[in-house]
Amino acid sequence: RRLEVDFLRLKVELGWTTTELILALHFALDRLEVLLSKVGGLSDTDTKCAHFEEVFDEEVIRPTFLMASSRRAVIKQMDCFQTSVIEGIVREQLGDARWALLQQEGGNDQEWQTEASSAVDTLWRLRPRASFDDLCRCFQRRG
Repeated sequence: RRLEVDFLRLKVELGWTTTELILALHFALDRLEVLLSKVGGLSDTDTKCAHFEEVFDEEVIRPTFLMASSRRAVIKQMDCFQTSVIEGIVREQLGDARWALLQQEGGNDQEWQTEASSAVDTLWRLRPRASFDDLCRCFQRRG
């Protein structure tokens, strides 16, 4: 119950959504793990504990929750995660061969043009640089 009250209080204080706060807490725990290995774990002396709390505040709490850009960083990570999940679903549905063809992986420009079976296939490919001239050349090649 205490954890739930603390979570809700932090959510209200920061003005973040539940998802944002959960992701930020994960980031904080990851940073805490790195920090603990860096300082050699927790200590039982007051001086070392005070030093650890100071470093924890500077390296974990402030960057994760209290900097002006903290929330933007969390939202950016959420967007990246969501994109990677969506890409994974699309890749799974298409299969590796179609995904590679869509991404134009493993070949040069000439190779993927000969593999494409229709203009629709070509138009739906993800290309790093596509222009109107590229589209015109594609239709001219197909006659």
